[in-house]
Amino acid sequence: MKKLLVLLLIIGMASAANAAIMLSVDGDTTQEEIYLLENDTAEIGVLVTDAVYYEAGLTFARVSEGGFELSNEACPWEPPVGIPPMPPDDFIYYAIAPPPDWTPVPGLWFTVDLTCISAGVDVFVDLIDPQVGALIDTLTIHQIPEPITLALLGLGGLLLLRRRR
Repeated sequence: MKKLLVLLLIIGMASAANAAIMLSVDGDTTQEEIYLLENDTAEIGVLVTDAVYYEAGLTFARVSEGGFELSNEACPWEPPVGIPPMPPDDFIYYAIAPPPDWTPVPGLWFTVDLTCISAGVDVFVDLIDPQVGALIDTLTIHQIPEPITLALLGLGGLLLLRRRR
């Protein structure tokens, strides 16, 4: 039993050590998946929990027709780190790399607002280590239709079921 407790303690400390840089959604770092209605906005951030210098890449990619918009890029150092989207709405990359003379401090190092433009689109957000290409954290954003659209789809389905009978 003692060995098991020691093993759990070591695994817990190792996982806490790996959680030094992570994604946040409106300040919450526990989200792995969120849902947005059309025209809703969520603040996606890169949170650092210690005073260590990190370099990271933040990517936004969609996998189906539709779109999203990113705005209000912010970071605690100058100049802004945003790289223009190329091509729009397909794959957007931000380099999170403070200048060498910047003193690292814990907190939000980078934030950007993601606005849902059209429903039915999944957006995948990845935080990666550019040195080795390792994935640090991920977030899936499901963009869902507004409630009226869902209600109309449901009514249409009920009508189709009624016709069959």
